[in-house]
Amino acid sequence: MLQAVIGGYSISGVNTFYSAPNTYLEPGFNTFNPLSLSVSNADEIYILLRRRTNITGTTFAPDNANDYTVIVKDLTNGNDLDYTFVSNSLINNAWHEGGLNLAPFVLTVESKSTSTAVFTEYFHRLIEIFVVHDSTGQSLLFHILMTAPVAGFTWLTVQHDKYDSRPTSSSNNSKIEVEVGGKGAYVLLSPNSTIVESIQESANFSFGSGIIFYSRTEVSTDEGFTFEIDNVSHDFISEYCDISGVPEYLSVGVLSIDAAVRSRLDSVAQDVYFCGISVGGDDLECISK
Repeated sequence: MLQAVIGGYSISGVNTFYSAPNTYLEPGFNTFNPLSLSVSNADEIYILLRRRTNITGTTFAPDNANDYTVIVKDLTNGNDLDYTFVSNSLINNAWHEGGLNLAPFVLTVESKSTSTAVFTEYFHRLIEIFVVHDSTGQSLLFHILMTAPVAGFTWLTVQHDKYDSRPTSSSNNSKIEVEVGGKGAYVLLSPNSTIVESIQESANFSFGSGIIFYSRTEVSTDEGFTFEIDNVSHDFISEYCDISGVPEYLSVGVLSIDAAVRSRLDSVAQDVYFCGISVGGDDLECISK
């Protein structure tokens, strides 16, 4: 019942925080696969964790940091990495999602080290983290992949029936897992950059109900892209899903998912998937169930 999400990072003492609400992931609850998160090269990574206490994922345990055992390793050499594990009130109140019980813990991992042999700084590219709640035995094992400035896609999902609790920053992964509610959803797709909500004056584009303003950050390329749905698992996907560039801003794509697809998803036993292809970019596998 433990959940995790990247909360931000620090480079040369400058913090980048992903403010609440954030999309926490928990294998077997809202993700089908072992948990693997990606983040750009950084000196420190902020990982938010919480322990779910009900079946709907709306209440969380008011634990203490010393209720947990945490192990952080560099998987390439097996070395233990330095970290701290504290309440987020000590770091960034913008991670609070309303009420004391919705304040996550923050695991801060030292993701950059200096080789004492050659005095060269290097990043820990693949990090394994194991967190266990000591009294219940509830645990979470996951990996953090450190990458160069954003490569591949980042994505941000907005469910129309959860509009007020939508995420405000995109996640970096080659695979999207979309939960489709009763009113449908849309997914913003950003090749080679991240997306964050912003004010109108600093926004690159707007989209969504009520017009939400977004900015692209960590931009590797500013070219326009074309998007298409390919390699579908079920023919009905093309009836209910559409992908295109954001109007007047073709550097970002939008996948629109009609609410009617929910009944079709319920009628099949296996995952439903397709790939969104960007010209000149990478394949992005999207799974919905």
